[in-house]
Amino acid sequence: MTRRFWNGLAAALLASAFAAATAQAELSVTLTLSGDIDEIMQVLERIQGLGEGAEEPRQDRLRLRIHSIAEEAGAAEQPGTAEGETAAEPAPQAEAETTPEAPATEPAVRLEEPLVTPSEAVQGATALVTVRVVDEEHTIDTVAAQVPEAGLTVDLHDSGISGDRMPGDGIWSGNLLVPAELEPGEYTVAIFAFDPYGARVMRAEGDALAPVSARTGLTVTAATQ
Repeated sequence: MTRRFWNGLAAALLASAFAAATAQAELSVTLTLSGDIDEIMQVLERIQGLGEGAEEPRQDRLRLRIHSIAEEAGAAEQPGTAEGETAAEPAPQAEAETTPEAPATEPAVRLEEPLVTPSEAVQGATALVTVRVVDEEHTIDTVAAQVPEAGLTVDLHDSGISGDRMPGDGIWSGNLLVPAELEPGEYTVAIFAFDPYGARVMRAEGDALAPVSARTGLTVTAATQ
Protein backbone atom coordinates (compact mmCIF):
# COMPACT_ATOMS: atom_id res chain seq x y z
CA MET A 1 0.00 0.00 0.00
CA THR A 2 1.30 3.54 -0.82
CA ARG A 3 2.36 6.28 1.54
CA ARG A 4 -0.41 8.47 0.13
CA PHE A 5 -2.97 5.90 1.30
CA TRP A 6 -1.59 5.87 4.85
CA ASN A 7 -1.37 9.65 5.05
CA GLY A 8 -4.93 9.98 3.82
CA LEU A 9 -6.19 7.39 6.27
CA ALA A 10 -4.41 9.01 9.20
CA ALA A 11 -5.69 12.46 8.27
CA ALA A 12 -9.25 11.19 8.01
CA LEU A 13 -9.16 9.51 11.42
CA LEU A 14 -7.52 12.45 13.18
CA ALA A 15 -9.90 14.93 11.55
CA SER A 16 -12.85 12.86 12.70
CA ALA A 17 -11.51 12.70 16.24
CA PHE A 18 -10.85 16.42 16.28
CA ALA A 19 -14.29 17.23 15.02
CA ALA A 20 -15.89 15.06 17.66
CA ALA A 21 -13.80 16.59 20.41
CA THR A 22 -14.51 20.22 19.46
CA ALA A 23 -18.16 19.71 18.77
CA GLN A 24 -18.69 17.84 22.01
CA ALA A 25 -20.53 15.29 19.89
CA GLU A 26 -20.36 11.57 19.69
CA LEU A 27 -18.93 10.29 16.40
CA SER A 28 -18.86 6.68 15.30
CA VAL A 29 -16.46 5.83 12.46
CA THR A 30 -16.74 2.48 10.72
CA LEU A 31 -13.89 1.38 8.46
CA THR A 32 -14.42 -1.70 6.29
CA LEU A 33 -11.33 -3.38 4.86
CA SER A 34 -11.50 -6.02 2.19
CA GLY A 35 -8.54 -8.00 0.94
CA ASP A 36 -5.87 -10.45 1.92
CA ILE A 37 -5.54 -11.17 5.64
CA ASP A 38 -1.88 -10.10 5.68
CA GLU A 39 -2.72 -6.74 4.13
CA ILE A 40 -5.58 -6.22 6.62
CA MET A 41 -3.23 -6.94 9.54
CA GLN A 42 -0.79 -4.32 8.24
CA VAL A 43 -3.61 -1.76 8.10
CA LEU A 44 -4.70 -2.58 11.65
CA GLU A 45 -1.16 -2.23 12.96
CA ARG A 46 -0.77 1.14 11.24
CA ILE A 47 -4.07 2.41 12.67
CA GLN A 48 -3.12 1.21 16.10
CA GLY A 49 0.11 3.17 15.83
CA LEU A 50 -1.68 6.39 14.97
CA GLY A 51 -2.65 6.94 18.59
CA GLU A 52 0.80 6.44 20.13
CA GLY A 53 2.09 9.55 21.97
CA ALA A 54 -1.32 11.18 22.03
CA GLU A 55 -3.68 11.62 24.88
CA GLU A 56 -6.22 8.86 25.10
CA PRO A 57 -9.58 10.21 23.94
CA ARG A 58 -12.46 10.37 26.31
CA GLN A 59 -14.72 7.39 26.02
CA ASP A 60 -17.84 9.51 25.87
CA ARG A 61 -16.58 11.67 23.02
CA LEU A 62 -14.89 9.34 20.55
CA ARG A 63 -15.67 5.73 19.88
CA LEU A 64 -13.61 4.12 17.18
CA ARG A 65 -14.71 0.69 15.96
CA ILE A 66 -12.71 -1.07 13.24
CA HIS A 67 -14.15 -4.07 11.50
CA SER A 68 -12.03 -6.24 9.20
CA ILE A 69 -13.26 -8.68 6.58
CA ALA A 70 -10.90 -11.25 5.09
CA GLU A 71 -12.00 -12.47 1.71
CA GLU A 72 -11.06 -15.81 0.37
CA ALA A 73 -8.67 -15.25 -2.47
CA GLY A 74 -10.19 -16.22 -5.75
CA ALA A 75 -13.61 -17.05 -4.25
CA ALA A 76 -15.31 -15.74 -7.34
CA GLU A 77 -12.90 -17.51 -9.61
CA GLN A 78 -13.52 -20.93 -11.00
CA PRO A 79 -11.24 -23.75 -9.85
CA GLY A 80 -8.09 -24.05 -11.88
CA THR A 81 -8.42 -20.52 -13.32
CA ALA A 82 -5.67 -17.98 -12.73
CA GLU A 83 -6.54 -14.44 -11.57
CA GLY A 84 -7.54 -12.23 -14.49
CA GLU A 85 -8.28 -15.18 -16.71
CA THR A 86 -11.68 -16.36 -17.82
CA ALA A 87 -12.72 -19.97 -17.74
CA ALA A 88 -12.34 -21.70 -21.04
CA GLU A 89 -15.57 -22.43 -22.82
CA PRO A 90 -16.44 -26.09 -23.12
CA ALA A 91 -15.36 -27.60 -26.37
CA PRO A 92 -18.30 -28.07 -28.75
CA GLN A 93 -19.45 -31.59 -29.08
CA ALA A 94 -18.68 -33.19 -32.37
CA GLU A 95 -21.73 -33.82 -34.48
CA ALA A 96 -22.66 -37.41 -34.85
CA GLU A 97 -21.43 -38.77 -38.10
CA THR A 98 -24.14 -39.82 -40.46
CA THR A 99 -23.72 -42.65 -42.83
CA PRO A 100 -24.35 -41.43 -46.35
CA GLU A 101 -27.13 -43.19 -48.14
CA ALA A 102 -26.05 -45.60 -50.79
CA PRO A 103 -26.88 -44.36 -54.27
CA ALA A 104 -29.95 -45.93 -55.77
CA THR A 105 -29.09 -48.72 -58.16
CA GLU A 106 -30.75 -49.00 -61.53
CA PRO A 107 -32.97 -52.03 -62.11
CA ALA A 108 -31.21 -54.87 -63.90
CA VAL A 109 -34.04 -54.99 -66.47
CA ARG A 110 -35.42 -51.72 -67.81
CA LEU A 111 -36.53 -49.77 -70.87
CA GLU A 112 -34.97 -46.35 -71.41
CA GLU A 113 -35.18 -43.39 -73.78
CA PRO A 114 -38.53 -44.12 -75.50
CA LEU A 115 -38.97 -41.99 -78.59
CA VAL A 116 -41.43 -41.52 -81.47
CA THR A 117 -40.04 -39.91 -84.64
CA PRO A 118 -41.57 -37.68 -85.72
CA SER A 119 -43.42 -36.76 -82.55
CA GLU A 120 -46.19 -35.28 -84.72
CA ALA A 121 -47.56 -37.55 -87.41
CA VAL A 122 -50.40 -36.88 -89.79
CA GLN A 123 -53.24 -39.35 -90.35
CA GLY A 124 -52.10 -42.23 -92.60
CA ALA A 125 -48.35 -41.59 -91.99
CA THR A 126 -45.75 -43.84 -90.39
CA ALA A 127 -43.80 -42.98 -87.22
CA LEU A 128 -40.69 -44.77 -85.94
CA VAL A 129 -40.84 -46.00 -82.33
CA THR A 130 -37.51 -46.70 -80.58
CA VAL A 131 -36.44 -47.67 -77.06
CA ARG A 132 -33.19 -48.67 -75.38
CA VAL A 133 -33.40 -52.10 -73.74
CA VAL A 134 -31.24 -53.03 -70.72
CA ASP A 135 -31.53 -56.73 -69.88
CA GLU A 136 -28.78 -57.85 -67.50
CA GLU A 137 -30.80 -60.91 -66.50
CA HIS A 138 -31.51 -61.96 -70.11
CA THR A 139 -35.22 -62.34 -69.51
CA ILE A 140 -36.54 -60.20 -72.40
CA ASP A 141 -37.51 -62.02 -75.59
CA THR A 142 -39.65 -59.47 -77.42
CA VAL A 143 -40.63 -55.81 -77.11
CA ALA A 144 -43.86 -54.22 -78.33
CA ALA A 145 -45.29 -50.69 -78.51
CA GLN A 146 -48.97 -50.04 -77.96
CA VAL A 147 -51.31 -47.08 -78.38
CA PRO A 148 -54.11 -48.09 -75.97
CA GLU A 149 -56.53 -45.30 -76.98
CA ALA A 150 -56.33 -46.35 -80.65
CA GLY A 151 -55.94 -50.10 -80.14
CA LEU A 152 -52.65 -50.13 -82.03
CA THR A 153 -49.72 -52.52 -81.44
CA VAL A 154 -46.37 -52.85 -83.21
CA ASP A 155 -43.46 -55.21 -82.49
CA LEU A 156 -40.01 -53.71 -82.02
CA HIS A 157 -36.82 -55.41 -83.18
CA ASP A 158 -33.06 -55.25 -82.65
CA SER A 159 -32.22 -57.29 -85.72
CA GLY A 160 -31.82 -54.58 -88.35
CA ILE A 161 -35.33 -55.00 -89.86
CA SER A 162 -38.67 -53.15 -89.71
CA GLY A 163 -37.05 -49.78 -89.14
CA ASP A 164 -34.24 -50.98 -86.86
CA ARG A 165 -31.02 -49.36 -88.03
CA MET A 166 -28.35 -51.56 -86.42
CA PRO A 167 -28.76 -55.12 -85.12
CA GLY A 168 -27.61 -55.94 -81.59
CA ASP A 169 -26.98 -52.34 -80.46
CA GLY A 170 -29.66 -52.47 -77.73
CA ILE A 171 -31.94 -50.01 -79.56
CA TRP A 172 -35.21 -51.74 -80.47
CA SER A 173 -37.24 -50.11 -83.26
CA GLY A 174 -40.49 -50.55 -85.18
CA ASN A 175 -42.62 -48.66 -87.68
CA LEU A 176 -46.02 -47.56 -86.38
CA LEU A 177 -48.66 -46.89 -89.02
CA VAL A 178 -51.07 -44.14 -87.98
CA PRO A 179 -54.54 -45.04 -89.31
CA ALA A 180 -56.04 -42.45 -91.64
CA GLU A 181 -59.27 -42.52 -89.66
CA LEU A 182 -57.57 -41.93 -86.29
CA GLU A 183 -58.86 -38.77 -84.68
CA PRO A 184 -56.29 -35.98 -84.38
CA GLY A 185 -55.03 -35.45 -80.83
CA GLU A 186 -52.54 -36.49 -78.18
CA TYR A 187 -51.87 -40.22 -77.65
CA THR A 188 -49.76 -42.26 -75.26
CA VAL A 189 -47.33 -44.80 -76.65
CA ALA A 190 -46.64 -47.51 -74.05
CA ILE A 191 -43.76 -49.95 -74.57
CA PHE A 192 -43.60 -53.33 -72.78
CA ALA A 193 -41.09 -56.20 -72.59
CA PHE A 194 -42.13 -59.86 -72.84
CA ASP A 195 -40.44 -63.12 -71.86
CA PRO A 196 -40.17 -66.21 -74.15
CA TYR A 197 -43.62 -67.35 -72.99
CA GLY A 198 -45.34 -64.14 -74.07
CA ALA A 199 -45.82 -62.83 -70.50
CA ARG A 200 -44.90 -59.31 -69.55
CA VAL A 201 -41.54 -59.07 -67.76
CA MET A 202 -42.08 -57.85 -64.21
CA ARG A 203 -39.78 -56.23 -61.67
CA ALA A 204 -40.07 -55.33 -58.01
CA GLU A 205 -41.07 -51.77 -57.18
CA GLY A 206 -41.28 -51.42 -53.42
CA ASP A 207 -43.46 -54.20 -52.05
CA ALA A 208 -45.21 -54.87 -55.35
CA LEU A 209 -44.41 -56.09 -58.83
CA ALA A 210 -44.78 -53.83 -61.86
CA PRO A 211 -44.27 -54.50 -65.57
CA VAL A 212 -41.05 -53.35 -67.19
CA SER A 213 -42.26 -50.49 -69.37
CA ALA A 214 -41.62 -47.05 -70.80
CA ARG A 215 -43.94 -44.36 -72.13
CA THR A 216 -43.79 -41.48 -74.55
CA GLY A 217 -46.27 -39.39 -76.55
CA LEU A 218 -47.52 -39.06 -80.12
CA THR A 219 -49.43 -36.16 -81.62
CA VAL A 220 -51.71 -37.01 -84.55
CA THR A 221 -52.65 -34.20 -86.89
CA ALA A 222 -55.32 -34.13 -89.59
CA ALA A 223 -54.25 -34.86 -93.15
CA THR A 224 -54.70 -31.98 -95.55
CA GLN A 225 -57.28 -32.47 -98.33
